[in-house]
Amino acid sequence: MEKDLILKSGDIVGKSYAELGYQSLRSLGNEIKELIDQRKIPKEPWQNVTIKIFLAQIAAMDSNNYKNNCGVGEREGRIYSEFVRERNFDLAHGIGRSGDVNAIQPKAIGSSLVVQLTKFLTLHAFKIMGLNCIKDALVLPLATGMSLSLTLLTLKDQYPEREYVIFSRIDQKTCLKAIKTANLTPIVVDPIEDGDELITDVEQIEKILDERSSEILCVYCTTSCFAPRGYDKIIEVAQLCKKYETPHFINNAYGLQCGRVSNDINLAVKKGRVDVLISSTDKNFMVPVGGSIIYGPKKKDIVEKVNKNYPGRASGSAVIDLFLTLLQMGEDNLRALLKERKENFKYLFENIQTVLEKYGERVLISKNNKISMACTLKNLPDGYDPTFFGSYMFSRRVSGLRVLKAGPEKEVGGVKFKNYGSHSDNYSHLPFFTVAAAIGGTQKEIDVFLKRLDEALAKIHSKPDHVEPEESKEDCKEPN
Repeated sequence: MEKDLILKSGDIVGKSYAELGYQSLRSLGNEIKELIDQRKIPKEPWQNVTIKIFLAQIAAMDSNNYKNNCGVGEREGRIYSEFVRERNFDLAHGIGRSGDVNAIQPKAIGSSLVVQLTKFLTLHAFKIMGLNCIKDALVLPLATGMSLSLTLLTLKDQYPEREYVIFSRIDQKTCLKAIKTANLTPIVVDPIEDGDELITDVEQIEKILDERSSEILCVYCTTSCFAPRGYDKIIEVAQLCKKYETPHFINNAYGLQCGRVSNDINLAVKKGRVDVLISSTDKNFMVPVGGSIIYGPKKKDIVEKVNKNYPGRASGSAVIDLFLTLLQMGEDNLRALLKERKENFKYLFENIQTVLEKYGERVLISKNNKISMACTLKNLPDGYDPTFFGSYMFSRRVSGLRVLKAGPEKEVGGVKFKNYGSHSDNYSHLPFFTVAAAIGGTQKEIDVFLKRLDEALAKIHSKPDHVEPEESKEDCKEPN
């Protein structure tokens, strides 16, 4: 509202009160103006009222919300349900155009503004998280797996004669499914057991590149995984990719929250070759599942090609979720959450060890994994199935804990594995369970978990026959 119109209300409520109201509205307007000018996450969180006002202004810029608009096309942003309208803040046009998912929509200027601002805020978030080398980013309404496939397909367009992906083994089905969906063939490189930890076999990767680099589409590394797997040696791999002129593809699914991972990515870009990275929005920024970020260290490179390759428009939900979250979080809170997560990892590591020692178990040391940790289950009573422990913990309202034990050969994405879920055919410390200290978790949650863990292990060791719940064990056997 214009100043004179607001002050005119002084004729009704009094000039001094109208002036106060104007000052408040001007303050909100300044926050919005600062966001558009600086294109950074606000230092302090935005209030709900500021966000609602801004969203209303943005929605008013889209043609489906024009007063007396007459839409005669096949896609005019019509929304039947009021619940759906409210859920989407009157933003109905999605993002992009048929030729470019990041393009400006003439009928949806407000929605297009959100897309561009979200990109800038995401790049700023990367810097806050220690990732200083990224020049371009794309937020898509695809969970990580589909973005992996889309990016691999885009790389395939650049190198149509190359059909193989060197895959540094991580036992998560999504990774291999993404390669298979892109109609590519994985060359699986098993990790090496180094103490308790499973680490990248850099020598084997170099051997394959030396013999077959002309056939290799990319080397696929992972920087966030379940312990005892350490994240890949991406600096050394980046140097190999530079040497053999082979694209380097990094699945950084939830690694953004770990400063050490970000530092290694910076060094990998500086010392070698990194083409593209992919991260989840939900795991790193606490939004609903359904979004991911494709990003890279160069402008007008692979990220832009993914923009062009994406077929048609896309839903704006994942973009809006991330946009609103970063505004409500603010820079200071994001920094605090990152600091808290790091402290929680240390707290969990120190205190879980105390519980485990009472039952003859221990934490498996993974020096290169600062999010997940694995713990032995070698001293369970004779005949006790370790997966019952996972089911029992889940029935006690402990989610996210995974149990791995020796198992039969399993085929995933056309590749056969032994002991799938442990990242190795012959890992020495099966069975074990994993837990994580992820962003947004609290020390209170850790304390509750440790208490329930202690109670569960005590009961298993005293009365093992009484802790075999009827719930399905499938959730506790292996990662998806």
